[in-house]
Amino acid sequence: MEHVLLALGETKEEREQRIRTLFNFFDVANCGYLDYTQIEKGLSALQIPADYKYAKDLLNVCDANKDGRVDYQEFKRYMDDKELDLYRIFQAIDVEHNGCILPEELYDALLRAGIEIDDEELARFVERVDKDNNGVITFEEWRDFLLLYPHEATIENIYHYLERVCLVDIGEQAVIPEGISKHIHAYRYLIAGGVAGATSRTATAPLDRLKVILQVQTTHARIMPAIRDIWGKEVSWDFSEAMD
Repeated sequence: MEHVLLALGETKEEREQRIRTLFNFFDVANCGYLDYTQIEKGLSALQIPADYKYAKDLLNVCDANKDGRVDYQEFKRYMDDKELDLYRIFQAIDVEHNGCILPEELYDALLRAGIEIDDEELARFVERVDKDNNGVITFEEWRDFLLLYPHEATIENIYHYLERVCLVDIGEQAVIPEGISKHIHAYRYLIAGGVAGATSRTATAPLDRLKVILQVQTTHARIMPAIRDIWGKEVSWDFSEAMD
């Protein structure tokens, strides 16, 4: 775990606070545990597609004692394991070991996994993960994109996860990206579009920013003004309760 902390530039205390803040985001009832409903609401608020049962899968993978609830220690154990797995695959892709994934490194990793994509789709993949738009993917960006993905972090699974969340919205109509559509049946996008179609691109950008705030800013006083600034009155779900 020391390598993960070094890659993220965090102390153990800062990481603990970040994970606690994310747990509190889901724990809207402030009851000290997460159930299916809380997880589903939290993922929906972050625009992670509900159609693919990520809430159910996340509950199952976190719930070590299978009591239908996830307490903080179970949640933290999941975060420990997930961040370590993401770090390992990040290191495997980063063949130049310069602390970031270059587009050509990502392309080669996909090709080794039997997934052939064109330049347009590769650029879309990088753009979706690369928050600061500098053309490369840092470990922090990689982690932010995949932290709540409940399945094994293989390059194949990560690619298919990207397929499912990378909808391009124009107004209220979801459009299948051309490069991605050849690798996945169109009806899967149409199903997801029932959830995502009502959300414009003006909403998905704030959601990405919200994820960053939840993972980086660690105090209630700093988080809530930032959320209000981003969202205003666009989200009906009560984030104030989530942070209490």
